[in-house]
Amino acid sequence: MNIVVTAIVIVLIGATEIKGDDQTTELVYSLLTKVRDIESKLRDDERIRIRRKTSTVPPEMSTKTPKTATYIRWGNSTCGYGAITLYSGYAAGGYFSHKGSPANLLCMPPNPQYYSPSSSGGSYIYGAEYQIGGVNNHADERNIPCASCQAVGRNAMIMIPSHYECPSGWHMEYNGYIMTKPHSTEGSSMYHCVDRGLEQIPGSAGNEEGHRLYTTLAVCGYYFPCSSTELTCVVCTM
Repeated sequence: MNIVVTAIVIVLIGATEIKGDDQTTELVYSLLTKVRDIESKLRDDERIRIRRKTSTVPPEMSTKTPKTATYIRWGNSTCGYGAITLYSGYAAGGYFSHKGSPANLLCMPPNPQYYSPSSSGGSYIYGAEYQIGGVNNHADERNIPCASCQAVGRNAMIMIPSHYECPSGWHMEYNGYIMTKPHSTEGSSMYHCVDRGLEQIPGSAGNEEGHRLYTTLAVCGYYFPCSSTELTCVVCTM
């Protein structure tokens, strides 16, 4: 530290000889601020060094865990800017008309791992497909891709229905449509935010039924404001 202070003093003496009073004052203030920053950083480093030297906790466990948030991006096989794609897969769930179908949708990896062979299962899982018309009918009856995403540096995630923009200070991962099973079928289902691009799995043009996702309308008289167009959604992280 003495070497740093000596160097600063030498610079200040030289500056005083070649600059006016106002310029010298600004330079002194700037350099002294930098000196204080350096001193503070060195003190912090010394405290950390002493803490690690005297602590019984291994150094690798004392490192602060980086912030991270995870989410599933439905309707797209890759994650957005700033997020890591942990794996790309296929949306899958219970058959649309089965009474005992689970409510949730799963993002299945393309290379499943199995234990010893068995055929005694009492529940079944099916690929999910879009059931959609209008301007998005290009995706109708096509199977749905998905991606498991990790947003590094962010530790909170929220899905906002009926909005396609994030609140101030939040980062938008993707936006799209609220989709779920049709109201006329058996079994329950969760609402999912499906990417606006409605990406499809190549070669899945056939109507195979399975788990079906429809866009969602808000019914007038039960929700205000109601809608005559598909409800939007957005996934945000912070």
